[in-house]
Amino acid sequence: MVAHLVTLRFRLLLNGLSRSPWQAVAVILGTVYALFLLLLAIVGLFSLSFATDQVGRTVSVLGGAVLVLGWTLLPLLSSGIDETVEPSKLATFPIPINTLVLALAVSGLLGVPGIITTLVTFATGLLWWQTPLIAVVAIVCGAVGAATCIVGSRMLAAMTVRISSGRRAREAKTVLVLIPLILLGPAILGLSTVFREMSGVFPTIAAIVAWTPLGAIWAVPGDLALGNSGQAALHALIGIATLAISVLLWRWALDRALERPGHSRGGNGTKRGLGWFAIFPGTPSGAVAARALTYWIRDPRYTQSLISVPLVPALVFFYSGASGDLTGLPFCGPDRGCAVGNVDLYGRLL
Repeated sequence: MVAHLVTLRFRLLLNGLSRSPWQAVAVILGTVYALFLLLLAIVGLFSLSFATDQVGRTVSVLGGAVLVLGWTLLPLLSSGIDETVEPSKLATFPIPINTLVLALAVSGLLGVPGIITTLVTFATGLLWWQTPLIAVVAIVCGAVGAATCIVGSRMLAAMTVRISSGRRAREAKTVLVLIPLILLGPAILGLSTVFREMSGVFPTIAAIVAWTPLGAIWAVPGDLALGNSGQAALHALIGIATLAISVLLWRWALDRALERPGHSRGGNGTKRGLGWFAIFPGTPSGAVAARALTYWIRDPRYTQSLISVPLVPALVFFYSGASGDLTGLPFCGPDRGCAVGNVDLYGRLL
């Protein structure tokens, strides 16, 4: 049954690619980009193997924690990792829940993101290649970490399926994706400043993250390299327990989702009355105003405008201030004290 469901997953994927050439091009470009990132990760991990054991532990813990967090939160910003085999479409078939869990896990593992993630986690063994035994432990911990990533993503998708299937939820996800894209430039500059000025704090942060479910399993090889075998055993126990609890939560949420699948709500909702139309006068202007206010309150696309439009002047000011030139900003002028450093609006020394 597991092999049949995995085969069905790839058959549906190939059928979708054959019907849409642009989707096939997107998949190919995404795969090439993922392979490029994999190459960068391998080269970076091998280069870090010549650094101290503390540096290797810090990088593996923080990088692994970010990887698990990204996989787990991804369903909140999209419709899941793999939509070719939706659990809701299998609700009418008598598939045992354990078989379905295993099939979906294998299906997620064999996708392009799952394969790349697994290879990256295996590549953490390159950090400790000079100590073969620790390198083997790192590969085993990487396998546990990759499984935690995939199971965590499926778990959260199953737990939020009832609240993320409607149109409003999809549009809200669009807003959540749009804001980080708009703020990508300032975020990159801010992170570069943090990495440059606060690099000495990272070992302390890694020491804290290592005791959380996100980073525990990634700290085991570094603990062994530093001679902390007891601490390594505790971190391994936390990591394995995290994976086990995630599987149990996923199984529970998937079972509930299959028993009571969510249904889209029709247009005959429970709202009654005329709303804003009962407040405004019965004139053409009143009708337009009532309709506009209804859209602004109930349509998430209007909320997207409210969020994105104020960010544009903020970004203009940020990039102009970062480059030291505020020329062209309408609120700046010689009599308004708008200057960067000791240079005024028109480049003259103050």
